Amino acid sequence: MIQSGKLKINEETVHGPGGDVLVVTLRGELSLGKESILLRDHLRKRLDAGSHYLLLDLDKVTFMDSTGIGVLVELKAHAVHCYGDLRLCRCPSFVTRILFRLALHRILEVFDTQDAALEGW
Repeated sequence: MIQSGKLKINEETVHGPGGDVLVVTLRGELSLGKESILLRDHLRKRLDAGSHYLLLDLDKVTFMDSTGIGVLVELKAHAVHCYGDLRLCRCPSFVTRILFRLALHRILEVFDTQDAALEGW
């Protein structure tokens, strides 16, 4: 587990038919400050090191501001640049509403469960 301020990050590698998927569970707040920097830097390093498929489980996220949303978009772009992908699952309703209002659901795929998100990878 990695922690910074009000954000905890847990990781687990799931072996799927399309390859390994790094499942990252976030707990707490993703906002302007050290939390967003930690998440961005840590997951960029993981992508650069060869973890091409990232699944972010946001079920335990209690707050996310525009910086947090920006980090998700940046990580998606970096994953695609590294010939991979990033998906979101179990998003709290406030996150889902933001993604739909900003039309980011077209860029960031959102799934109800981890199993649904892992399908096709």
